[in-house]
Amino acid sequence: MANLVPGNTLKAELNWWGTDSPHAKKFYGDVDYVPWLDQKPQYALPLLPLHSPVPDAPYVAQNYPNPFNPQTTIEYGVSDSGGDVKVLVYDVSGRVVRVLVDEHRPAGYWRVVWDGRDARGDVAASGVYFYQVTIGDFRQTKKLILLR
Repeated sequence: MANLVPGNTLKAELNWWGTDSPHAKKFYGDVDYVPWLDQKPQYALPLLPLHSPVPDAPYVAQNYPNPFNPQTTIEYGVSDSGGDVKVLVYDVSGRVVRVLVDEHRPAGYWRVVWDGRDARGDVAASGVYFYQVTIGDFRQTKKLILLR
């Protein structure tokens, strides 16, 4: 195989690294092959994140897990030089249940965890909720489900 010749490189994104980790496919870059020594593979792995350190545009991912109990994670990306970020959780009547983030964030990938509690720290009831992420002029709302 061509990629097993010393001096050749192979792409990490095109190979399976023998693990079930969800992060195993989130790397890219050249991998220098080094011959096996003592039956143990020896690789020089200059692994880099699959995405750039700054997203091209603001985004909001679907929370996970969804439905959830006791907590869920919300991921979002802030582009350019950063911006004022708000992450709010609403009930179906439109009342704010909890403010998760209300501050300036530098550009990059972010995540926040909602523990299923309201602003007073009381456990929220099972049901449908919405989370809204505002990053500067960008705004997106998604649905999440809390099952107790």
